[in-house]
Amino acid sequence: LLRAAPRTPQAGPDAAVGGDGAPVAVAGPPLREALRRLEHHIRTGARFVDLSAMVPACAAEIPADQAALLHETLTLCTTGFGTATTLEDTARGLLRICDFLLLHGGDIWRRFPLDAEALYRLSRHVAPRLRDNCLAQTPLQPAVLHAVLRGMLEQERVPFEAEPLTGLQVLGMLETRLLHFDRVLIVDATDDKLPGAPAPDPLLPDALRRVLGLPDARGREKAAAYTLYRLCAGAREVRFFWQEGITRSELFDGKKSRSRFVEQLLWEEEQSRGALLEPGQGPLTAARCTLRAFAAHPQSLPRQGGLDTALRRLLRRPLSATLLDVYLECPLRFVRQYLCALEPPQEVNEGDDPAAVGICVHETLRALYAPYLQRSVRRSALGPAAVQAAFVQALASSGLEAQLPPDSLLILKEAVPMRLQRFLDNQPETTLIDALETPLDATLRLAGADYAFKGVCDRLDRRDGLLHVLDYKTGRIKLPDGDLWTDVRFFRQAGQLCDRLNGQTGEAASPAEALEDLDALFCRLCERLRSLQLPVYLLMAQAAGLGPLGDAALVDLGDTGREAPLFGGLVGEDVQAALGYCRTALELTLLHLTRAPHFAARPDKHCRYCPYAGLCTV
Repeated sequence: LLRAAPRTPQAGPDAAVGGDGAPVAVAGPPLREALRRLEHHIRTGARFVDLSAMVPACAAEIPADQAALLHETLTLCTTGFGTATTLEDTARGLLRICDFLLLHGGDIWRRFPLDAEALYRLSRHVAPRLRDNCLAQTPLQPAVLHAVLRGMLEQERVPFEAEPLTGLQVLGMLETRLLHFDRVLIVDATDDKLPGAPAPDPLLPDALRRVLGLPDARGREKAAAYTLYRLCAGAREVRFFWQEGITRSELFDGKKSRSRFVEQLLWEEEQSRGALLEPGQGPLTAARCTLRAFAAHPQSLPRQGGLDTALRRLLRRPLSATLLDVYLECPLRFVRQYLCALEPPQEVNEGDDPAAVGICVHETLRALYAPYLQRSVRRSALGPAAVQAAFVQALASSGLEAQLPPDSLLILKEAVPMRLQRFLDNQPETTLIDALETPLDATLRLAGADYAFKGVCDRLDRRDGLLHVLDYKTGRIKLPDGDLWTDVRFFRQAGQLCDRLNGQTGEAASPAEALEDLDALFCRLCERLRSLQLPVYLLMAQAAGLGPLGDAALVDLGDTGREAPLFGGLVGEDVQAALGYCRTALELTLLHLTRAPHFAARPDKHCRYCPYAGLCTV
């Protein structure tokens, strides 16, 4: 249908088929643009879409004549077959599609003979067989009609007849017997390919085939030899290629020898010369090529004026922890996603939807704890019945029941209440819920400049007089190294470098040396700190004056349900020192973001899920 878009001078509708039966150009709007608009709406929609609601939205974006043509196309291809009750109705639906394509296809069928042949088979073979039989007018179920139609379509074969025979053609060995070539290159000319190992036939073995007068393996080998030698005789130059001296495992792949056909050609050459051919002596030569090993270097983009301008524009807006986590993971992805604004292909999710499931679980916990906001809640007050009721309500309002596959929906309904109950069993006996899904906004003075930050904290608790930050995770947990927040030497080096780059010390150092140290320290930080989300939340809560801070934790809802503390159980002065290290880590990240000369890729496991991974292989 995408090809059925007239691009040639138009004729009247009565000239759909010429005197010789060939289609000619007719009047009509182009269908290509209308179908592309509809495809865009479908690809960016949900797993199931309602065409009756989507087509009007698409028709509003295109001219009226294209909208009418689009409506007719969808009617013929969807609802037209939906009203069929007999084989005769199905045949009429096929013929209407064929007439529509001939009417609006223009002269495209002359340029695409394979499609024209398929159209001919539909109208002259399939439709008459559906219409002219004793069951043509018998009412049948739609499943039966579709099965009959599929069976007839599978029986049709469209021959490939390239005309004219130009360009790249894919031919079989038999098709080359009457053709002549300048050069023929036969790759992998081994005996298991030419003539190939005969397939065992337990019903009719070769001995029985000879008795019955049927072709046996020897006859098939003679036919293959004739075809090959006929091909060689019709070419000016023929080259055979095979491998020798290759060590293989005898268990899975025995040693391959050159084809017996090649042996015969070599024997004939030796007979004509009266001497044996030595390896390396023409025509028995070795194909040589030079292979040089090269080291794959991660891609990078140099800092340029355009990227600097886009970065300054980005930093003037409030920053999020997610944005900085992308930079920690891979600076090159950060550039493509946030500075170059490259959008990944929009595809309809046909499988699970982890993001939507995470939102549903977050909403369940919000509804579960909402009655206890600004109050102390005992763990025993939240039982399985309350968890199940909150989850059922969140699931009903999420729309996941209509989006997820049935097996995934069944697993979700069984797994989420169980894992939430596991999470509640790991909560403190008594907890004061200070805030739920609370937005955090703060301006932090970092790296000699003011940066605005924003985020939404899942939960704030008061435990032992201190404010604790909790963030729910339904996916994998990104925790820092256990000894990161006690590594005084590393953060002292990072702090001194930040002061030196901000001009707060009188120490003299070349800019190149300082940038080299910055890159080395940032790489060490990326290896040890996988996420800045909790450090950013703690610094924003501190700047907002929400009270004395304790620890922060990621809640592993996807597995154990336990809290994974950011500082690993530090208390007292160690917690205050770790909060200062959080500021140093964030300042080091911002300095690298704004001053590093290159945005380099950091290949790792995350490349499997990166939407821009294809660009790194170009």
